[in-house]
Amino acid sequence: MRKYQVLFFILVMLTASFGKSLDYVLEKAIERNQELEALRQEILSTKASLNAQKQLYLPEFFINYRLSYSSQEQSLSVPFGLEVKSSKQSYSLFQGGLRYVLFDGGTRAGIVESSALELKVKQLLYEEKLGSLRVEVIHAYLDTLSAKAVLETIKKQREVVELQLNTAQAFYEKGLVAITDVLQARVRLAEVERELRKAEGNYRLALANLSRISGLPEEELTDLEEPKSNVELKPLDYYLLYVRDRNILKAQRERIDIFKAQKKLARSGFFPKLFLEASYTYTDQNPAIRPKGIFSFSAGFNLSFQGIKPYYQEMSAGYMELKAKREYEDLLQKVVLEVKKAYEDLLTSKDNLKVSEEALAFAEKFFELSKEQYLNQLISQRELLEAEASLTKARVDKIVSYYQLLKAYYTLLFVSGLEK
Repeated sequence: MRKYQVLFFILVMLTASFGKSLDYVLEKAIERNQELEALRQEILSTKASLNAQKQLYLPEFFINYRLSYSSQEQSLSVPFGLEVKSSKQSYSLFQGGLRYVLFDGGTRAGIVESSALELKVKQLLYEEKLGSLRVEVIHAYLDTLSAKAVLETIKKQREVVELQLNTAQAFYEKGLVAITDVLQARVRLAEVERELRKAEGNYRLALANLSRISGLPEEELTDLEEPKSNVELKPLDYYLLYVRDRNILKAQRERIDIFKAQKKLARSGFFPKLFLEASYTYTDQNPAIRPKGIFSFSAGFNLSFQGIKPYYQEMSAGYMELKAKREYEDLLQKVVLEVKKAYEDLLTSKDNLKVSEEALAFAEKFFELSKEQYLNQLISQRELLEAEASLTKARVDKIVSYYQLLKAYYTLLFVSGLEK
């Protein structure tokens, strides 16, 4: 399944590739995003913690030194009136060696496994945030292109209305039309100027938002490349097939495994700990004893616990495991619903684009016909201006629908676990 998923994503990138401008914006956004940086530092911390826990499998090295001073020397009386010094007034004790745990009931394994799973959770949450950021940047990028295209369209509309005003003025001077035609053209020009100011504001806001997300100055974002995309919509079941590959769901499954590892760890408290020990001991406490230093090897075990504390710890971890499973099922349903909604949004966007393209084709024909009719004085100025307004609205609707389709497409890829 993973092979087909990767193949599909490669095909998506080939058929829906953005220019270098978007790659550059994405790269800078990832580099400069503080939340991602915080997650990266958290991953590094968790890796260090895991490496620390793995040291539990290594032999334990110990070294002790003690210098003691007593109020007086001690001696030992033996038969025949002899007296042997048994302890010096000042003496030292040194001990060093290695201790290795042969069996601990799964304590080390539980600790290391929990740490390893915690690292996986951190990495998956990082990938989830990374995917979310990528979609956010793509949306902001597309919004900026859309706002810019709308602005350019309205600028062209102003040129058309200005030309129409000049035409009406020329006709009026020749006595071919009434002054009302000129006034109507001026009113329409004022309306277009108002729409132009609004479009300029929307474009500035889109630039500011993209700058905020990417960390790049607005000056670098004024010349963005147009996306080339061929959105191929597949059946809903195809997208639902990959839902469980969503990183947030993977992270929740790892959390379930963490509590399973904690159950094993708690259970290990009932088992004895078997160990081997090799040590060297040196002391000059008794001057009569030789040698002062000796090597020793030993094997043993220790077992200690308070009441049935490990039992309750295992129960606690078991309840948390059940809680995590319930959370996973709830999260899975939410993600499935998210995919279905994104799929419906994509269907709607696709239909809207088709309708807007058809409406634009009709509006273009209608406007061309209206221009000819006006030049031949078959229709009024008001009717021509209405045709021009309808054409501009159709162009704007087509632009907005196109970019909304792309946004819906990339949203669907993300929520279904296909965008990596």
